[in-house]
Amino acid sequence: MARPSVRHRIVEMGTAVLLERGFSATGVQDITAAAGVPKGSFYNHFESKEAFGAEALRTFFADLQTTIRDTLDNQAVPPLRRLQDYFAAIIAKLDDQDYAYGCLIGNFSIELSPLSDRMRAELQDIFAHWVVPFRRCVAEAQAAGSIRNPLPPAVLADFILAAWHGAILRMKIERNREPLEQFRTVIFDSLLNPP
Repeated sequence: MARPSVRHRIVEMGTAVLLERGFSATGVQDITAAAGVPKGSFYNHFESKEAFGAEALRTFFADLQTTIRDTLDNQAVPPLRRLQDYFAAIIAKLDDQDYAYGCLIGNFSIELSPLSDRMRAELQDIFAHWVVPFRRCVAEAQAAGSIRNPLPPAVLADFILAAWHGAILRMKIERNREPLEQFRTVIFDSLLNPP
């Protein structure tokens, strides 16, 4: 049985390469070189590059769950503030990347969902789980009166997450945080609390 530390290193370093280059432009050799392991080690852990990509997605989302727990699930903070805190936390991470790489989930959604049913299914599963805490925060904020938009929480939450990915896409093109700030202004100053 292969050592878990090698698998973890392959996933961690390979994910960084995927964020930088994309799935199609990244070869197994690029992943193993970044991880500092022989190419054969890759196939001890993953049956294919697609299987590795699915694992990288799951690991990326698992890491994102920490931010979700600290922000969206933090019941000590009012629900509208939890939404604001989530986006502030992610923007801080994107600041550290100089706005170059974006989100692996969003990147794979654009690149792979038309090409791979397996990856599309992984992405659908991630989005189905990802939107739940957003819906909960929106519903709680509507009940508290801090969100005045009467649209159903599911509609607002789905739109917020979709708009966020659009903002990240523009951020990658422009290589600055302005699209992310525009997103926050429109969502929090207009959509959720229309004049």
